Amino acid sequence: MAAKKAAQSGTDFHDLIVVETGTNLAGPMVSRALADFGARVLKIESRTRTDLARHRPPPPGMSRAEVNDTSHNMGAGKQNVSLNLKTECGRVIFMSLLERADIYVDSWAPGWLERLGMSHEQMMQQNERLIIVAQSAYGASGPGSWQRVFAPIMTALAGIESLVGYEDGRVVPQIGSAIGDLVAAFTSISLVLAALHERPRTGIGVVLDISQIECSAALAGIAFAEWGLGGDIPGPRGNTHPSCAPHGLYRCAGNDKWIALAVWSDQEWLELCDELDIDDVAKVRFSKRSARSASRAEVDAAVESRTRSEMRDELVRRLQARGLGCTPVLDCYEADLFEAFAERGGLWAPFQSQDGREQHISRLPWRFDTVPFGPRATAQSLGEATDDVLTTMLGATPNELERWRALGALT
Repeated sequence: MAAKKAAQSGTDFHDLIVVETGTNLAGPMVSRALADFGARVLKIESRTRTDLARHRPPPPGMSRAEVNDTSHNMGAGKQNVSLNLKTECGRVIFMSLLERADIYVDSWAPGWLERLGMSHEQMMQQNERLIIVAQSAYGASGPGSWQRVFAPIMTALAGIESLVGYEDGRVVPQIGSAIGDLVAAFTSISLVLAALHERPRTGIGVVLDISQIECSAALAGIAFAEWGLGGDIPGPRGNTHPSCAPHGLYRCAGNDKWIALAVWSDQEWLELCDELDIDDVAKVRFSKRSARSASRAEVDAAVESRTRSEMRDELVRRLQARGLGCTPVLDCYEADLFEAFAERGGLWAPFQSQDGREQHISRLPWRFDTVPFGPRATAQSLGEATDDVLTTMLGATPNELERWRALGALT
């Protein structure tokens, strides 16, 4: 079988079969990456328990059909199979698919498989070469393992939320970007690739027990190090840096236009002063980094008093020409058009939807010089590939498909 061939080589992604029962972002992103690499990914859903991403409301004034929503983005390149795992027949079909699979991505809370009479241990007994990504909030063990959480809970428990805000101590929630989900996903992708590399040597798979909260805590690593070394608990710093100034976002002319700027060396400070025509008193007073760090608020005020009258993009061009670390602060629309990204193929991959509209799917953040990895197809509707997958992988006949539907296994 193709799965056995992939298990022996461990190198050709086009021979790999992936089964996913993930939801939302953290789990589906793992199999989305594997689909981009060329693997055959089967997303298992049920009409009685659909992916949560399908239920996100569209922005005001738009219909769901007009929105490139999360389920569309995370489902790119996958075959959608609708199975009701609450039926005995559905579970038999599911386990038969896993018997032929190389990787299984599971991002529901621990215990849900056991309640259905299945477990990761049973899967490994049935297919010892299976690599299982068991990704959940707290991991598979511990008193909180049964809980379901979402992005702001992950980063709150990981200590990250306490670091976001201004120096006056006000915490500002930042988690609309689902950082907790995404860092867990990319950590999992790395571990899956390591497991695939190791499998030809050992001949067996592995259960990767991944805690989304622990992955999130890795983002606060420097803060934990500060606390461990100095004993002081770090708090919000705004855009500032403990040993670098100016460091942050500075307003420019126009409506909500900003630059991001970081000045590390004393020579860079002199270059900045010359370009912005900062007065000689401030230029000399803050000529040493220690002086700038000790008076960050005054330094920021001196810098922004000059940037406020400057056009953002022109100012960035001039500061970069002097070798300074400076970029524009872009919104999503501007980032999509930014030439540095466009030269690398862009942030989005365009596709034609079934009704003829152009839609976009995000590209994953890597490029290869010889292999054209990337999204190959738009997301399928729920259950669209059920018959095809069960026919090609399990050899199901039309009569068997009809019987399985009668038993409620195919929803």
